[in-house]
Amino acid sequence: MTEDDPLRPLLREWQAPEPGADMDERIRSRWQAARADRDKPAQMRHWWRARVSIPVPVLAAAILIILALLVELRPAPPPVTSNPGYLTRLGAAGFQPLPDGAARLLPGEVHQ
Repeated sequence: MTEDDPLRPLLREWQAPEPGADMDERIRSRWQAARADRDKPAQMRHWWRARVSIPVPVLAAAILIILALLVELRPAPPPVTSNPGYLTRLGAAGFQPLPDGAARLLPGEVHQ
């Protein structure tokens, strides 16, 4: 608004009307109703906002214990099964490398 605005003097003269006699009661009743509605779920929010103080060393020790138990009690890996048609373990006694460096698979019978 500028100083030359014709509404400025009118706004200075204007007086706000007095509130009605029942206005305080209406505001109070609506505030109480809103507070009652707000307090109902607040009981549940209380449990979600609860805090438990645990010292950091105790928390760290608990985490380490849980990790150690998980490592110790993990299930054993399944045994490796081999194909029964092939020999998978050989003794190193008498090992002679092949002249051309190629590998050969032998049937499951033991060769001396």
